[in-house]
Amino acid sequence: MKAQRLIICLMFLLIGGFSFGQTISNDNMTSNKGETRAKGSYHLYKSGNNIKLDVNFDVRKSGMSGTGKGAYGFVIFDDNFEPVFEINKGLTVGARVPQGVNSKDWNQSLTITGEKARKMEKEGVILAFNVNAFSDKLGIPTSLNEWKDAVTESLNFGNEIMDLTVGESMKRGDWKFVKLLATGN
Repeated sequence: MKAQRLIICLMFLLIGGFSFGQTISNDNMTSNKGETRAKGSYHLYKSGNNIKLDVNFDVRKSGMSGTGKGAYGFVIFDDNFEPVFEINKGLTVGARVPQGVNSKDWNQSLTITGEKARKMEKEGVILAFNVNAFSDKLGIPTSLNEWKDAVTESLNFGNEIMDLTVGESMKRGDWKFVKLLATGN
């Protein structure tokens, strides 16, 4: 009986065309400040001709008083380091009495279709990812010079990022950068 149920479930998945998608990149990051923890993640994957992105972010405040704040930043750049897509989300959560722990969650799923998805796959992209527990605001830089100031790193910052090979990552300041895709097809 169990075997029959398993077979029926598998047939449903196969006939229904359900696809788990091919993972392109996924990562998570946690930041702590005092009694506050901010945790964020992303999952970027290919589904048919589309590229899908699932993001999750939560801020947890422990203790009986005060507030906790957190910010989530996610940017996709094209091969010229121009922003194509960004997420900038902040959450504030107050203490919860008498439980002593309170949290807020935020999730979003997006689909990149058509020419944008084809261009991303062919030419590649650079992804930047940041989670912090210091503020509910995260100013995402809008130019290469602003990025250099934000990560307080060397003047070769732009070249270092552009010279990453596919799948390679580097951390600068609070931001993690990853080069993705570029299949050339």
